[in-house]
Amino acid sequence: MDPIAIRAALERSRAPGRPRLEVLLPAPAVKVLGLVPGSFDPMTVAHAALAEALDTDLTLFLYSPRTLPKRAGPGGAVRAPLMEEEDRVASLLAYCRTRHGLGVALSSHGLLIDQAEAAAASFPRARLVFGVGSDKIEQILDPRWYPDPGTALGRLFMLAEVAYAIREGDRDPLHAHPGDAARWRGRLHPVELPEHVRAISSRRIREAVRRGERADPMVPPEVRPFLSPGGGSP
Repeated sequence: MDPIAIRAALERSRAPGRPRLEVLLPAPAVKVLGLVPGSFDPMTVAHAALAEALDTDLTLFLYSPRTLPKRAGPGGAVRAPLMEEEDRVASLLAYCRTRHGLGVALSSHGLLIDQAEAAAASFPRARLVFGVGSDKIEQILDPRWYPDPGTALGRLFMLAEVAYAIREGDRDPLHAHPGDAARWRGRLHPVELPEHVRAISSRRIREAVRRGERADPMVPPEVRPFLSPGGGSP
């Protein structure tokens, strides 16, 4: 997919309207669909391990121009990205192109409930499983993001399960939300990642690159050329 086509797809995903999903690589009909949302600035080996851990027929790395900041929260300041949007999408496509069972999709909306609605419309017969980091659980359960939190979360967990990987040094986020843990038991569950990737995050890589350090061990080989000076397709 060339840069012009990627740019056009990103523009379509910004258009107003109902939540939509656009799959950028051919996607077969599936029984179990994984969705790994993120800013992918850049994609990491932890993203790759999370996608593999979901054990689905097809897993889509899901990018949205409206991806929400995980730490800043509503109205918070966010530092400028390391990679341009087109390069993030191109790097995901490069990673998935030769890997069976993986794909890339764009979402018009950033909230998981909207992404679940869009995925259910695009794959109406599939069981949906989101794969996220444990820090994302705090945002999912934060009522500030929803006009009606109970209704929104009820709809999300009716449509999809959420599997979460606990980062190195973190505790299970559901310990801080015992009510939600009890209510959504069976729809929220932890997944194990290899020990060597649990501390890896896009933020850690961005900080390393900005210090002039090499981040190769933390980034899939197909993604590394996009972190070189000037970025762009290799």
